[in-house]
Amino acid sequence: MSIEIMNLLNISQPITQAELEKVIGMKLVKTPEQPNAFFDYYEGKNEASDADFSHVEFRQPNQKSSAKDGLVIATINTSKHQLTESMIVKQFDLPEFTPPDPRQQHNPMNYLSYPHNNGEISFGFPTSGEDKRLQKIIIDYSE
Repeated sequence: MSIEIMNLLNISQPITQAELEKVIGMKLVKTPEQPNAFFDYYEGKNEASDADFSHVEFRQPNQKSSAKDGLVIATINTSKHQLTESMIVKQFDLPEFTPPDPRQQHNPMNYLSYPHNNGEISFGFPTSGEDKRLQKIIIDYSE
């Protein structure tokens, strides 16, 4: 697993926008639409072929929130990183398996989830198609 992905998995808590930008190598912009009153939403995109992450969403708790920290959803650049389920299991041991949410219509994913730093990390893999490489990493320290 690359050092860039390991740096993301080991980001210091509480997660800040500035620290996350440094780790992922892209600028995060506050989204105009805030779908939840308890979190501020930020996102960044990077279409460079050598980028580690193509899209990152950061949900940072605001003053109205009782959440202890944020949530990061990182989309992996699969042109650069070609990680398989077996590679994740080898690195992190046996996971808790989370099947796709039945409401998830577009690109459903299976998640391998692990407790991590008083939160949870989940690795998302597509449920169908030929490309079974890691596509998403979710770091959830919000609960």
